[in-house]
Amino acid sequence: MTTTDFFLLPLDPTRGLRRISDDLDGLVVSDPRFRDAKTHIERHFRGMGLGADFDDCLLPALWVQLRERLSNEHDVQAIRQVLATDGTFSKSLEVALDTRFAPDVTRRAIQEIGALTETDSTVSRQVQDARDELNQISTTYGPAKIIIGFCLVVIVVALAIIIVLTS
Repeated sequence: MTTTDFFLLPLDPTRGLRRISDDLDGLVVSDPRFRDAKTHIERHFRGMGLGADFDDCLLPALWVQLRERLSNEHDVQAIRQVLATDGTFSKSLEVALDTRFAPDVTRRAIQEIGALTETDSTVSRQVQDARDELNQISTTYGPAKIIIGFCLVVIVVALAIIIVLTS
């Protein structure tokens, strides 16, 4: 990390996402657990048949929740450390996909987010801002939405591991 990264990172969550995404790119190539995890996550969400709800609702909601964490250098470093060293990642991912991202839970969350965006202008604005920001990330840095989705799901799992390790 350069001195510039240290000072800019707290102001730019996309920088944190890019750093973790770069780490994951390397892990997917070098570690079969992460290659399998990427395939499993993609199949899991494609199998739900979410269509546009994945890009328009689920990813923006995850981004709203995670962007503050990705603005914090300490959190980004902790996530990167867990991904590089924690041997429980595969099991934690299975648990997350079976619980937090189970099809019925995901569909219900999408419905609730949709309802909130229709009735609460603040939530609607947050979700729209997140959509715009994710579109900008995808356009500027090139990762497709499914890759961004993979990164965000992995970050959720890594944060869950961190919570367990620190409690």
